Amino acid sequence: MPAAADVTLLLFAKARELVGSPQVSVSVPTECSGAELRELLVQTYPQLATLQGTFILAVNQRYLEADESVTIRRGDEVAVIPPISGADPNRDLGRSGHRSRAADAAVDP
Repeated sequence: MPAAADVTLLLFAKARELVGSPQVSVSVPTECSGAELRELLVQTYPQLATLQGTFILAVNQRYLEADESVTIRRGDEVAVIPPISGADPNRDLGRSGHRSRAADAAVDP
């Protein structure tokens, strides 16, 4: 059996609602890929399957790609970040909160 580490699993938005808590403790392998970690979390918390694999994982505030390998240590934070509803992918608000000229140029013929 591979080595495991106890970590804090942070759950945001719909993931928090599905699991019923903003954070839980979970044991995960110390060496795994993003895809393996996602699969383990869905096995541990089957209600996350409702998100149909659309959630993003972050380890210690760094996003984790599915094919990326990661080393996890005891006490690390793993975050489950589901998609946020209401976002318009065709809208670029930039830092000012206003649609940028670059976004307008890309959309307007």
